[in-house]
Amino acid sequence: MGTRYSCQKELRRQAVRDHATLNGIDYLEVLHTEAPPDSPCQRTLLVRCLKTLPAEPEKKLTVQITGGVRVTPIHSS
Repeated sequence: MGTRYSCQKELRRQAVRDHATLNGIDYLEVLHTEAPPDSPCQRTLLVRCLKTLPAEPEKKLTVQITGGVRVTPIHSS
């Protein structure tokens, strides 16, 4: 399992679950050894949403990630 980051505010999670149209991230994992063979380690995110995403292939899914902490410079090993 990669490093898991999850929402620590249960009131926020429940408010999103109860809302008719909003969805949100429940947790995400930064994959390391579990990353797919064609994806670099620690550059693949596994995102688990609070609600099921639409499964219809004709619907375009738009994802926007904002906020967070910027770490610079990044060094490779």
